Amino acid sequence: ACPPERRRAAPGGLIHYTSRRPTSETEGYATLRVGDYGQRILESAVGGPLGDNLRVRLSAAHNRDDGYQRNLAPVGGRFAKTDQFAVRLMTEFDFSDKASGLLKIHHSKIDNQSALYGSYGRLNNAVQRQICSPELIFAAKCVTRYGSRAWPSPLNGYTEQARRPSRIDSCGASMALTWNLGIGEF
Repeated sequence: ACPPERRRAAPGGLIHYTSRRPTSETEGYATLRVGDYGQRILESAVGGPLGDNLRVRLSAAHNRDDGYQRNLAPVGGRFAKTDQFAVRLMTEFDFSDKASGLLKIHHSKIDNQSALYGSYGRLNNAVQRQICSPELIFAAKCVTRYGSRAWPSPLNGYTEQARRPSRIDSCGASMALTWNLGIGEF
């Protein structure tokens, strides 16, 4: 989620996320977090009034890392990379003291690279073509195409295949109109 959000618990374990709405006071923030494997997470938001009846809030987030898996094949490279960007604009307008509207526009782009999964080898590269079972893999009785007996790890993999990205672009908008009738809101 781009900006800090309010969370509300409900019966049955549901967690409802509510975006922070534009306010009548100018405010903003920016945070940068860093982590293992070159992870950088930048979140920021700015908002406030644009006149007497209009408030806006613009928020953005970018999450990127270098990938936690190393390819042990001669082609090398890294897998399980993250590259995500999201931006949201919220505009709230008061039509009168009893009616208002909230427009939300959002866009996100995900350009991740999936983790490497696959076979860790065969029992004997030259004679037997049987794929190794997990028990034999952990007993280090399997060999790769190049004769390696590397211990399997989620941080390492082996493939001659090209890396395949996972790309998703998403955008949307919504408008909520609120009218206070005195006995309730519509």
